[in-house]
Amino acid sequence: MKEKMVYQSIADLKELRKILGLTKEVVADNIGYSVRTLERIEEENIVSTESIAKKLCQLYQLNFEEHFYRTDKKIDDKVKELEMQLGKRPENLIYKENEYYYLYVRKVGLLGECIVGRVTCIANYNRNKERRKLEKVSPERVLYKEPHINIINTGDEWKYWRFSLKIGKTYKVLVSKKCMKECLNWCLKEYIVRRDELMIVDGISDLIFLT
Repeated sequence: MKEKMVYQSIADLKELRKILGLTKEVVADNIGYSVRTLERIEEENIVSTESIAKKLCQLYQLNFEEHFYRTDKKIDDKVKELEMQLGKRPENLIYKENEYYYLYVRKVGLLGECIVGRVTCIANYNRNKERRKLEKVSPERVLYKEPHINIINTGDEWKYWRFSLKIGKTYKVLVSKKCMKECLNWCLKEYIVRRDELMIVDGISDLIFLT
């Protein structure tokens, strides 16, 4: 199998451009590509050469070594395909007997992800810190606002879903407690946090990094 070496971004290039208020035309002109090619880059979150990756880093004020890595796309795609075959496509069903959690998941590599979730206070720890745990959600309420969100009920569904994600992109997902205990048990532990460590994303407050 012939190599296809590319530079993979672990940050969402499309979201970075939007945050900085840059148009597609401005970015495309700066890196010497057409707008259509830039759109493909943003969709895959991959560039074909180191020079283009470094131009994007300069434009977006990123550290090249921290935000891009060189990889063989054909091998990565084959690994993803094989891993997904060991899992099961999510059925996206809600089971009344299950408890659910709402997570933000961003793949930062083929085998790793960054997970953010909302935590609720269960007790004070000291004058400045609190004991918090991941907050359960009403899946029906989430579905009302986000009808196309994925719902993961089992470890096999999680395995399939996590390998289907594009590296660098952030995804929202509902995960059952059963699946959490099987695949993400560390996310259910207690966390000791200060109020100033809590984040707000999409208008949702009290979020912390779980991994």
